[in-house]
Amino acid sequence: MLAGCNDSRWGLVPGAFLVASLIAAPARAQMCPPTGTAPSLCRNDFAIDLYQGPVLAPLRVMALGGAYSAMASGVDGLGQNTASAAVRLPYSFSTFDYDVSLSVYLPGAFGKTDFDNRGEVGLNSFAFFYSLGAQVQWGPWGLAALLDFQRYTLAARPGSNLPPAVLQIGRMRVAGGAMMIQNQATLGVGLRGVRATVAALASSSQLNKIFLPPTTNLLSMTGVSPEVGLVLHPDYVPWRLGVTYRLPVSASGSTDTRSTVGSDGVRRAAGLALPSRVEWPWELEVGIALSAGPRPLNPRWIDPRDHEISARQAIDEARAARRKAREMELASLPDPIARHERYEELQQEEFRLATEENTRLADLRRLLEEERKARYDNWPRPRILVLADLLLTGSTPDGIGLQSFLRQEDVPSGSSVTYQPRLGIEGEPVLNRMMARVGTYLEPSRYQIPEGSGFLAGARQHFTFGLEVRAFTSSLWGLVKTTQFTINLAGDLAPRYQNLGISLGTWH
Repeated sequence: MLAGCNDSRWGLVPGAFLVASLIAAPARAQMCPPTGTAPSLCRNDFAIDLYQGPVLAPLRVMALGGAYSAMASGVDGLGQNTASAAVRLPYSFSTFDYDVSLSVYLPGAFGKTDFDNRGEVGLNSFAFFYSLGAQVQWGPWGLAALLDFQRYTLAARPGSNLPPAVLQIGRMRVAGGAMMIQNQATLGVGLRGVRATVAALASSSQLNKIFLPPTTNLLSMTGVSPEVGLVLHPDYVPWRLGVTYRLPVSASGSTDTRSTVGSDGVRRAAGLALPSRVEWPWELEVGIALSAGPRPLNPRWIDPRDHEISARQAIDEARAARRKAREMELASLPDPIARHERYEELQQEEFRLATEENTRLADLRRLLEEERKARYDNWPRPRILVLADLLLTGSTPDGIGLQSFLRQEDVPSGSSVTYQPRLGIEGEPVLNRMMARVGTYLEPSRYQIPEGSGFLAGARQHFTFGLEVRAFTSSLWGLVKTTQFTINLAGDLAPRYQNLGISLGTWH
């Protein structure tokens, strides 16, 4: 049972568990009371600390341990670097291009989950996560959006009066960007926002793994803030750098009319003490990518408009010369009727010539696009890609973790800046058939730790992996060009945490 609201005892019981750190540092204890010994949450002047320790991202990013801020390519990279909206991929051959992404995850599907890295299993039901993204690019410009949705269904704790709860978190990123310095650097700016809702179920029998049953909405919180990112990718060098900074998002809440204020002055709904806000802390992410092997990491992106500029200029000059000659000829004819007849003849002739020129230009565009494709196809396939990131996350004043909030335990979270190192490796063990990825990252503790323990206290190490296999070729019933599709699998394993994902992609 939880301690009462008028009980001042904290009942601190230090818990220790061993973690394998990236630098083989010894494990240390984190100051987090076990469930049942922490004080009850009997106040409203707190924020839900919306820190996300585990990497929940599109599958390639998750398989690389989240180390993706330097690559930042495709819509998948938008969560790691805002500049990803405009970074051109080596296989982007047209002036206009697009990308879409859909991933589904089942964190905790095969066991109970300690999502907050509290040191004990916290989520005693099912967690469901998916992401949906889209990107469009025109020349050096790009616009992208990535939406992440998380849902946790949590059964009522035995012996408590708390009802079953459903927590839903939607994170939104929208960004625009442009390449510059002769397409060797990309800058992106955008907004990130969050919407969090807490709802109550009538009974545990309504808990559902995928489909949301009818709920009573207890709290809704929404907020947005800006972010900015930069990627340096000089032509043909075997490295690239990425950095992005995200301002904190502070989301205010609106409560249901069924919330009440108790005799202790705490506003509650269905037994839950409601927060004053939700805080998505500021983040600074820096990364580097290194490539070994004959395949280039940063091939120069050729803008199709630049590639065909000489042909367009020749046609434009010929049209300008014809127009000037027509004007001079028509001006020399004094008879209006004769001038009109000649004008009609010249217009028909110009239409015929322009049609021929447009046909030649279209043929040339196809030829140059095939040339760019052949350039890409002729690059050797072997390459080992090594990526490393460091993610700094700001503090959350008066923060309470999601797990503690849903248990209604007053355990501070996010009192200081945390650091998360990430590492990923990607290769192609079966050339032109299969990609393999492995990664690791160190998830820090957001809970209080003894002074002098160091930033590794309470941290746990994650091991990630992924496989991308070229599976089949299809036009999806004529909806798209004939495309080689892949099946992508990825996983993330850590103490008290498991996550698996599957998605459909395209092979390049």
